[in-house]
Amino acid sequence: MFAGTPLPLRPSSSLASVLREVAPGERLGAWVRGIGSRVRRGYAAGARLAVSGDLGALLRRCDRVAVRHGGGVVLLPADELIRLRVLEIVLGLPYLPAAERLQAWYPSLRQSGGVLALGVGADPPEEVLGRCAQIRLPVAASRIRYLAIER
Repeated sequence: MFAGTPLPLRPSSSLASVLREVAPGERLGAWVRGIGSRVRRGYAAGARLAVSGDLGALLRRCDRVAVRHGGGVVLLPADELIRLRVLEIVLGLPYLPAAERLQAWYPSLRQSGGVLALGVGADPPEEVLGRCAQIRLPVAASRIRYLAIER
């Protein structure tokens, strides 16, 4: 059972358990905390391996990505992780009428206080942030996070 938000691997994590599951020629990624956003490439167990601290970069390059769950390492399909991507926008003020205009463009938009949350999947978050600028919606901060999943 996999429940919770996927987390990056610790730099000391071993990939041995997941490398046994890799198909020859598969493009495998490892999301590792604290190593920077540069994608490092190599080969392991007959598969192409990409390692980075930037999950978004790995999702564009890999079939499956190794992430942390509890104390272990699991491989998840990249398309499954993409569906969990959410753009959170922290507004400059707790309530702005212009935020309601975004709801017309993005019906799945959720608002809680001064934070908007929108599932972006593989879409670039810059498009949503550009629309915020277009309607003069003050954005204090934005971030990508991943929803909790159950398997």
